[in-house]
Amino acid sequence: MTKVFKRWMIPERYCWKSVPNPHKDHYWRQWKVYFRWDDAIHEDLISAAYDTHADTRYTALMHKLKKNRVQPDFVTDEAWRRYLSAWERGLSCQV
Repeated sequence: MTKVFKRWMIPERYCWKSVPNPHKDHYWRQWKVYFRWDDAIHEDLISAAYDTHADTRYTALMHKLKKNRVQPDFVTDEAWRRYLSAWERGLSCQV
């Protein structure tokens, strides 16, 4: 899941609650490329579990970036500037 997030980082979205639904849907579609489940399990159940886990993983990824304050290769310069600006202003997650 984190692999998918790293491929498509959103510059102005430093917490999962602020990620627009079209982006969340994109993450979901990309994640399904890597993950398979038993056909007996309905996709709605997988989607609900994914939503909960995605929130946790995205939050953990952003927390690690904020804590380390070192720009990784997968974060663009623009995204990094926006993240730093939000963190320096003490912004919390916005919906």
